[in-house]
Amino acid sequence: MKKSLFFALIACVALVFVGCEPPVQPVDYTVKISATELIMDMENNKSAKLTAVITPTPATTYPLVWTSSNPEIATVNASGIVEAVGLGTATITVTMNVPEGDETVGQVTPATCSVEVTNDAVLNTFELGGYGLFDLGNPIAGTDTVLKISAGEVTCQLAPALYYVWDKGITMVGNSLAGAGFLMPLETFSYVITDSPNGAYNGYYISGFDVVVDTLVSAEEALAYSSQYGVYAAPYGQLLDETMYGDAWDAILNFSEEPTEDEINAAYDLYYGSQTGTPFFHLNLNTGSQSYYYGNVSYLYLTEDRETGELYYALRLEWYDHVNIGRWFGLLAEYELDEEGNEVPTAIVKPYDMRKINKEYLVLPPAEEEEPTEVKAIQPKKPIQLNAKQAELLKKSTIRSMYKK
Repeated sequence: MKKSLFFALIACVALVFVGCEPPVQPVDYTVKISATELIMDMENNKSAKLTAVITPTPATTYPLVWTSSNPEIATVNASGIVEAVGLGTATITVTMNVPEGDETVGQVTPATCSVEVTNDAVLNTFELGGYGLFDLGNPIAGTDTVLKISAGEVTCQLAPALYYVWDKGITMVGNSLAGAGFLMPLETFSYVITDSPNGAYNGYYISGFDVVVDTLVSAEEALAYSSQYGVYAAPYGQLLDETMYGDAWDAILNFSEEPTEDEINAAYDLYYGSQTGTPFFHLNLNTGSQSYYYGNVSYLYLTEDRETGELYYALRLEWYDHVNIGRWFGLLAEYELDEEGNEVPTAIVKPYDMRKINKEYLVLPPAEEEEPTEVKAIQPKKPIQLNAKQAELLKKSTIRSMYKK
């Protein structure tokens, strides 16, 4: 009898322990995504693939759930493929699909990726159309060299020179520019003939040298580069201070109907002081109007085939974003409609949000022939003399001038 009671007691104790298993401890998980930002466009970069992992790795496989905050801008499918649909911004979120009642999963931290669908691709097509020297300073002592031209050997010195390089929207007709397009003022140096047979070419400059914009920051560096490498070099363009640039535009957009001269000068001191080097801007010769700077020339190597006159170049431009919604020469701005229904900027958003778009353009010469043709000798030329109206208009382009004559 006692033995039976003992075994019964053991069985009850065992049942108690079996019925008191410790509760399940839920595990917290974090989802990590392959990219937290995507910049896309509607042409060359319309689709992107995102991947995600769960940490720590769960014992059970849980599917991922992808969603877009704005499917009218960007969509995402179950495989994490993002497709650009319209211009604007959207947020892609990925998380774990946890079945209802699953007590093994605690808190899940999802991952997000901000997507901006831009209009940057409209800047993909840009072609240079021509260039020329329009102004010469005085020859610089100590830069003497002897060059061979069609008339024989001549002695030259480097002199400050102003070249204009333009896109295919602008053409040269005689000694005048025509059309509308983008123009780059290059403050560089050019060889000027100081001694020639019978003095026939004294004062002419030497054409045919390659034109370069490189990582130079002063006239002195450009002069040394030109002398050392036998090219006509200019400093690259830079936006030095985004805050100063934003302050300038803030002041310009808040001008009263009749701003004082001091207010105008203060704003433009900020504007031009925030930038340096070689810029580019839009010029309409038909209306005689010139824009603010559209950006900077980061790099240029321009050469001309002396036989055909064809231009070949490697060009890198830093555009101030003007092609995307809400952007005013790079800065995020507030807009409203004017009486004609056009959007006009009314204020610069603070803190300043500056966006630049870097684009490269390349036109290479054809492959060399087995027997290269004879190259024409470099030719002496006179600077192009613009008519008074165009010369006055283009004076505005040299406000960032490194030298004064």
